[in-house]
Amino acid sequence: MDITTGRIPPTLRKQLNVQSLLLLTAVCGITALELPWPLDLWTRSDAAGEAALAGFALAYTVTASLLERDSSAALRGAWLCAQAGFVLLAFERFDTYPVLELTVPALLAVIASQVAALVIEPVAIAMIMLTSVALWAVTLLHGVWPGEVIPAVLFLALQGCAVILTAATLRAEQARDDLARTNAELVSMQSFVSETVRDRERLRIARDLHDVTGHKLTALKINL
Repeated sequence: MDITTGRIPPTLRKQLNVQSLLLLTAVCGITALELPWPLDLWTRSDAAGEAALAGFALAYTVTASLLERDSSAALRGAWLCAQAGFVLLAFERFDTYPVLELTVPALLAVIASQVAALVIEPVAIAMIMLTSVALWAVTLLHGVWPGEVIPAVLFLALQGCAVILTAATLRAEQARDDLARTNAELVSMQSFVSETVRDRERLRIARDLHDVTGHKLTALKINL
């Protein structure tokens, strides 16, 4: 069974890019406000968290470019996994910043949207459940809410909303394409019918002229 969604419409790709850019900008802005300044006050953990966010941005850029081409599913999946890994790493590194612990995982919604654009909904839901379990597992070792299930469930719900919205947009685009294709077929059929009617009318006129001309020629021959 094919689990992919097929070609991603350009409008959906543009929508995903805009939403992801806005969310990534918001997370980076909050991170800049939370971390100490100047840079020499950063700990190794802070620097590693920032590096992980930069890695996520790079991985997202590569994935977005792959979505515009007919690249292999394995290559796309590898970069999606890289995005998830960078988010989890940033989440683990920022364990001393409660605000960032509740902000960075929101980037999982970006990955969920991309996944929903690539595979059918059941598979996408299974994949976001795996990322949520991985997020919860990280909290068992680090984080301001170690082992708590409720935050993980909330981020799972956020990813679920991203999957549902993306899948709905994809279905709407596919329905629009199907409607446009049906309209084109109807216009073509209408043109064919019109041409057939004109051909029949020409044939009828030609037969009438042939009959009239034949009758007149016959009458002239009789008169002669």
